[in-house]
Amino acid sequence: MTENQVLRRLLKADGAEKTEKPGRMTPGRVLRTSMARAADTSVGLSLTVLGVADETANLEEAVSRAGEESLFLAVTRFDETIGYAALDGETRSALVEIQTVGRLRETKDDARPFTAGDVELCRPLVDAFLREIRCLADDTPLEGWTNGASSGPRMSGARAVGLALSEGRYRVVRLTLDFGVGEREGTIALCLPVVRRSSGPEPEPAPHADTFGRELRANVMDAPARLHAVLHRAEMSLSDVEAFQVGQVLPLTGITLASVRLEGPRQRLLAKARLGQVSGLRAVRIEPARGGDMAEAEIAEASRPAVAPLDPTVSDPEEPVAPNARA
Repeated sequence: MTENQVLRRLLKADGAEKTEKPGRMTPGRVLRTSMARAADTSVGLSLTVLGVADETANLEEAVSRAGEESLFLAVTRFDETIGYAALDGETRSALVEIQTVGRLRETKDDARPFTAGDVELCRPLVDAFLREIRCLADDTPLEGWTNGASSGPRMSGARAVGLALSEGRYRVVRLTLDFGVGEREGTIALCLPVVRRSSGPEPEPAPHADTFGRELRANVMDAPARLHAVLHRAEMSLSDVEAFQVGQVLPLTGITLASVRLEGPRQRLLAKARLGQVSGLRAVRIEPARGGDMAEAEIAEASRPAVAPLDPTVSDPEEPVAPNARA
């Protein structure tokens, strides 16, 4: 970095800080500090936040501020899309360069389409930014704004953002970033629902209230839960797998769009689902529970118990079904 670049960076940063009162953590200072820390800790990128725009908007206004030429990542909470993060092409290029070649180029990157690799290289900064805001926002209007939030899948554009989000009031922040190399600057925007705050002080807990239970429940409900959508499982030999070729089609015998299983840890079945898509993204729809299907039991011949013939005159709904009975 040349001497002129250092001076330019210091002057810009100094001018931005003069708008905030010293010694007090304001939303602007939370966002500046969070972004600088997130870039350094997540990808080793040193940057300066030149400006912060912070405003509230309805859904239509929040979508219009996104800009079609950005890389959009959904921001989710408990697997529900609640907002978006938008990175312009220059920010994308800086994150890709610092994580692949270890330094930034002096000149701006040529415009190119966003790729799946770009998404994965930009995700660490977004997650770190959300995490740093959560750590620094105590006693500020941003407190609780990013609680439980994390980056989600890529969104195809502003139209997809509008379809994925619910009506309501959103806080939209937009940061202008100086990467300290040449004239390279970028932007990143973050949009999440406005935090609803109670009008009065919180009531004191009743005597002998189960405060431990409430705190435990709050922590448990804020913990991440990972589910797997499984369409089919098949056992294959290693030689068959090694023989796979590009473009080869694997038959899924007996599988339909309604064969998706939502599984938790240790392949525990939680729900049945149907495969589909929403806004161009793969999606599953949880189906209502169905009655259990009866399958033929496989029992070794030696251990098969003798079954007495059924008396046609007896009808007992509680009578157990013979092992080889079919539904």
